[in-house]
Amino acid sequence: MTTPDPDWIPYKFSHVYQGHLITGGILGFCTAVLASILNRLLVGQFQFGIILGITILSVIAAEFLIVTIRQPYTRKVRHNDPGGWLMVFVELLATLLVYSLVAIALVGVTKTAWIVLGCAMAVRLASQIMTKSWEPGWTRAAFKETWEETKKMTQELANED
Repeated sequence: MTTPDPDWIPYKFSHVYQGHLITGGILGFCTAVLASILNRLLVGQFQFGIILGITILSVIAAEFLIVTIRQPYTRKVRHNDPGGWLMVFVELLATLLVYSLVAIALVGVTKTAWIVLGCAMAVRLASQIMTKSWEPGWTRAAFKETWEETKKMTQELANED
């Protein structure tokens, strides 16, 4: 269970969404490139424009859905990055749902849709594993303490010269 942050201040929805769009954009770009390569190898067509369109629309919608679900949870546990398996599964399910709907709406039930969906899920899962999303993030107090230590070490290094 996540320990509440005693110095907790909730982030604005718009700020959280913008952050999610940035990270989602990076994941989306990786998804589009991987899906384009696989689509070329497996289907024999290079459809980067269509795949990029699916990815852009999906990132916008999926990240909005994730932030909409995540915000009440962060307020409940009073921690801006609570971690936990629930949020990992929410992100994976939101990605699955949104990419499925957008891909089927734009290209129908085709091999390209399945390839994009598979790549999106693989990239999201790899991201979850690499960032260890199930672990809680820093509290404000821990961040302030680490920041002060960094400033102190930087001053010591500057004074040595």
